[in-house]
Amino acid sequence: MTPPAFARIALWVALSAGCQTRAACPDDPAISAARNAWAARHLADYRFVWQESCFCVPEAVQPIVVTVRGGEIVAATDRNGRAISTEVRENLLTIDALYRRAAAAQCTAAVVRVVAKTDGVPSSVFIDPSLQAADDEFRVTITELSTAP
Repeated sequence: MTPPAFARIALWVALSAGCQTRAACPDDPAISAARNAWAARHLADYRFVWQESCFCVPEAVQPIVVTVRGGEIVAATDRNGRAISTEVRENLLTIDALYRRAAAAQCTAAVVRVVAKTDGVPSSVFIDPSLQAADDEFRVTITELSTAP
């Protein structure tokens, strides 16, 4: 077998295996339904309170008011209106990005749970990449969603 023919066969096998792996990992129907309900709202401008539970700096676990405009985070403040540090702000997600993170974790994490209202607004997201590891969980609560002025 010539090297180019071998390379084509190896590539075909690798791609086929990748497709089979993805097919073996279907979306959780409840998460998909919530994500679709959220997407149907077509919100690009909104505000919500993000509160993460982690072994993090105190600023990261406090309630953070997140303002989204045009689908991008434009502001993140504490409840008193003080800006959140860049380091903490980099870990915040829009609702769309939160759903993308949960979807991406479904094939690799041990546990992925999204609790959402019927309109698709998530009230909590929990991702545990490994049941054997400690302190690797991602847990966030979303409250007070409203359309941003």
